[in-house]
Amino acid sequence: MADEVPQPLNYIPEVILKKRKNNEEWAIRRKLQLEQKVRKLKSDSFVIKKPEQFVREYRDKEMDLVQMKQRGKRRVKGALTTSDSKLLFVIRIGGKSDMHPRTRKALYSLRLRKIFSGVFVKANERTVEILQKVEPFVTYGHWASMALYA
Repeated sequence: MADEVPQPLNYIPEVILKKRKNNEEWAIRRKLQLEQKVRKLKSDSFVIKKPEQFVREYRDKEMDLVQMKQRGKRRVKGALTTSDSKLLFVIRIGGKSDMHPRTRKALYSLRLRKIFSGVFVKANERTVEILQKVEPFVTYGHWASMALYA
C-alpha cells in the first residue's frame, strides 16, 4: 500500500461547475413548470370538439331513433301478454348519455334513470310496447309472486 503513488485530483474548471449547477437548477424549474401545466390541463374540463365528432353524434342519435321506431313496429311477444303474472321486473342494463331524446324519455317514463336500476311495472300492452322500443337498454321478465312475498 505504501508503494502506490497518489493520483492527482481531476481538475474541473470553475466555469464548468457553475454551468452544471445552473443546468440542474434549470432542469428542476422546468420539471416543476411541466407538472403545473399537466395539473392545469387535468383540471380544465373544457374540450374542443371537432366537427366530425358533432356529425358522428348526430348520426348516432338519428340511428337510435330509426332503430327505436323499427322495434316499435314489431309484433308483441305472445309469451309476455299471456302469462298469468301481471307484474314485470325491468332492469336498465345499458345506455349512453347521447341517446336520442325519445329513447331517454321512454326510459325515464319507466323510472329507469341509472344503469343497473330496476323497477316493477304492470304487464299491459302499453308497457310491453314501451319495453320493446327500449329493448337494447333494458332486460325484463315476469316476477314470481312467491319470490316477491317471501
